Amino acid sequence: MGASRLLKLWKSFDERDWKNFNRYYSSQLRPKSDIYLFCAFIHNHRNKIGRQHIDVTRLTERHFNWDRKKMSNISARTKELVYEFLAHDALSSSPADYDFFKFKGLNDRGLYEEADRIASKIHHYFNRPGYYDIRKNLYRQRLLHEHYFSDNPIKYHNGTRLFRELITSMHEMQNEFALYYDIEIQNMEGILGGEWPDLRNLRNESQVHLSQQYQMLDQLYNLVYHDSETDFMKLHELLLSGNAKIVGELKAVLLIYLNRYALRKIGEGHEHLKSLLFSQYEYGLRSGIFLSKGHITTQRFLNMIQLGTVFNQISWARNFVESFSGLLEEPDRKDAKAVAAANILFAENKILQVLEILSTVNPTNIYLKVESRTQLLVAQLTYYENSPDLMWTSLRNYDDFIRRNQRNMSDRMVQSCQSLSNFLKRLNRHDDPQVILHDLKDYSIVAKKTWLSSYLQNKIDAGS
Repeated sequence: MGASRLLKLWKSFDERDWKNFNRYYSSQLRPKSDIYLFCAFIHNHRNKIGRQHIDVTRLTERHFNWDRKKMSNISARTKELVYEFLAHDALSSSPADYDFFKFKGLNDRGLYEEADRIASKIHHYFNRPGYYDIRKNLYRQRLLHEHYFSDNPIKYHNGTRLFRELITSMHEMQNEFALYYDIEIQNMEGILGGEWPDLRNLRNESQVHLSQQYQMLDQLYNLVYHDSETDFMKLHELLLSGNAKIVGELKAVLLIYLNRYALRKIGEGHEHLKSLLFSQYEYGLRSGIFLSKGHITTQRFLNMIQLGTVFNQISWARNFVESFSGLLEEPDRKDAKAVAAANILFAENKILQVLEILSTVNPTNIYLKVESRTQLLVAQLTYYENSPDLMWTSLRNYDDFIRRNQRNMSDRMVQSCQSLSNFLKRLNRHDDPQVILHDLKDYSIVAKKTWLSSYLQNKIDAGS
């Protein structure tokens, strides 16, 4: 059966296909391997492939002196190689697809500068004046979607523009294809006879087929726009129970929005959601959703630790470090564990131990470097609370640190650190903490904002 299917594949080859296949298998196989020798033999006898009276299996068996079992095995493995070649050839024959997957490969590996360059090249190609292709907006929507829904920092610089272009290309694609298919319905009715009224007017939203996947997204919509805890519970159970095989981006999107909902509601006092939130985090790591190439990023690792301490889940935070620190990449693991330990000790008000741990940390990772330095600042301010001169020294040192490192920091990170420093300087100048806290609520980008809010509230309570 395998040899018969293989023969059908080869019979479809023209001379260009044979030339490309020869180049492909030569790059994929060891020159003296059985499959390589088999492919080379077939390539040399390709002119015989189309002849009806030629038994390729018998021809190769006589040449190689292989028994039927080995011949069957070689045929099956070669068939898979031919399938791989067909996919590679189709990709290579489509510049738009080829460039898209070049972009995706770079973007997935965090090589964002080069990925952005490829994306710009693709956009320029499709945005040429007078260029029309029925798949134009399909390609644009796919690229913009992949670009925006990734860890690429471009969304923090050009996110609004990127998302608007994504929405526009999605609508344009839907309208164009709906009209295109409406036109084809007329053609098919003429060819096959009869009428298909149930398929007409695809642009009418009332005709949309509500699939189970659509209903799942509809529940997510209700959660996001209508604050539906009922839908939150349903989706949480559906995802974490494993009863439905939800995969890929849909699984990631569901988990991310469930996380955001739980975080927001816990902040509003819904304490019963804490255990669900932390079970989601563990699920995200065990299932690989929160991993990048098998590793957890230092930023995500420390964010989870900070949430554990903010929500007073100290035992969970300690267990989390023990259970998942092995997923950190080796160069950063030791320092990330130290910063995580400092966060937990700070939550327990063990300030001297925090200062001791952070004095030994010297990371190269910019996020770790900024996070450890910021944690050191808040520990110093807590420790030097009754020594204004030492507090000013700590703040000046922190400002100097930000200035020295801002070239390697994102604009958002710089703004976050500077905002923290500015609020603390106001407090050290004896500005009214009530006024500072009121102003803080208008700022969305402030490092250690939760700690700072609590710190200011304590000042207010102490003065009342």
